[in-house]
Amino acid sequence: MFIPNHRVRKNTHFFTYLVLEILVINAIRRSRMIGVKSYTLLFNILLFHKPKQ
Repeated sequence: MFIPNHRVRKNTHFFTYLVLEILVINAIRRSRMIGVKSYTLLFNILLFHKPKQ
């Protein structure tokens, strides 16, 4: 079965950001940061992360 290149790339980006999000959430929890500050940090890290192409 042929899978279009676009679909493969879209799934790769999804799983890359999923793994990044899990790692960042784990790091924030270990630092014991709570409240809005932790969500702001998480949002900024995920927003400004630029994958290499």
